[in-house]
Amino acid sequence: MEEKKEWIRDNGVLVARWTLVTIWHTLWHRQNVDKARFKYGPKENLILPLNENECSEGESVPKDTLRYNWRQETLLGGSGNHTEQYTFADICK
Repeated sequence: MEEKKEWIRDNGVLVARWTLVTIWHTLWHRQNVDKARFKYGPKENLILPLNENECSEGESVPKDTLRYNWRQETLLGGSGNHTEQYTFADICK
């Protein structure tokens, strides 16, 4: 089993980059999800990127590296000719 885990660690691909957080109206709604779902449902669902401390040690990729690999070199607020200092996406990162 350890050999298999080691092979996965060495050859595997990072597959979890996001987490789903569900916020319920009350504890009762959370505990009675089948009864409450149709009338109330969750109050809010959030899809958030995993933080470095939520990943296995040594298995995370820094946010700046992910951003560079996706967009190449970028400048904050560099999405167009405008007077604002930052774009909405830059502020949320």
